[in-house]
Amino acid sequence: MRIELTNSHLYGTFTSFSSAGLAGMICFLLLLSGLMMRLAAQTLVQDGQIRVLQNSLRVATEQHASPEQLGGLWHVLGVRYQAAFDYDNAEDAFNRAIHLLRDTAFKAESADSLHGVAEIYVMKSRLKEARSNLTRALEVFEELGDRRNAASVRGTLAVGLLREHKFREAETEASAAVAVLESLANPDLTELENAYTARARAVAGQGHPEAALRDAARARALATGDPAANSIDDVGTLLVQGEIQMQAGLELEGQRSMAEALRLARSMTDLPRAISAALERLILEQEAFSLRRAHRNQEAKVVEDQMKHVESAARSGCNGCTVNVTSLLPK
Repeated sequence: MRIELTNSHLYGTFTSFSSAGLAGMICFLLLLSGLMMRLAAQTLVQDGQIRVLQNSLRVATEQHASPEQLGGLWHVLGVRYQAAFDYDNAEDAFNRAIHLLRDTAFKAESADSLHGVAEIYVMKSRLKEARSNLTRALEVFEELGDRRNAASVRGTLAVGLLREHKFREAETEASAAVAVLESLANPDLTELENAYTARARAVAGQGHPEAALRDAARARALATGDPAANSIDDVGTLLVQGEIQMQAGLELEGQRSMAEALRLARSMTDLPRAISAALERLILEQEAFSLRRAHRNQEAKVVEDQMKHVESAARSGCNGCTVNVTSLLPK
């Protein structure tokens, strides 16, 4: 099945992240990678499923169905909207589910809706609301003894804290996620990879590049050894590894990591042009900065010319580009 979405679904979200530079783009990729992982765990069926759910909700409402039934339907609809990157409708559906399921026995569904809408709030930079919902979701999952989902929530908490530059708190949450996921017999490797990547970024943000490099190396090992990994995972881990290598003074290694990230970013032809262009620009910007710092000004000028070309191409590019979501999912 092919799911098409226009640039407009992701463009506003993406620009708020990319305006924060490479660090913002890394957070964006961590969230997008996590969403791809959650989509892969679900069965995506016919394109008309959202309409079927909407009709089921209409009938259930007319028949005065119970809050549990209505809340369950709104929860599933929220997941489907999120799968289509329709964040406004997903937010509304999740919030309706949270309200309906609040005083019911459907605690897991309620917590999952809290987590889902919190991911949207992080995407929309509504970070205070996101943290509130994530804290509530974490309490429920821990009460239920659901360590896997609790770790997933902590991973999202870490990304939100990175966006706020609260690196010490982000490290705490990412470390808790790593500890739980490493203890599971069959952890989701994408979740684990993202947790290590988030912790690497948090530790680097506190000025400890050597320790951060160990986490970045672990994330890269997971990305290259996981057959279910997708190119979004690879780009994110390479960006973090390259950034930290440069921070540690390992300029050549950092440039190699950035060059590989750039190669992968350019190969992701199904990404909306706005996102792929920003990935290219940010990677080239980091490379040019590194070259200037090493007094290799002529090489830096070549890279800066490439940046201008990317920006020009993006401005004159398509307005109706589409992305094949299933192509981003693990094969």
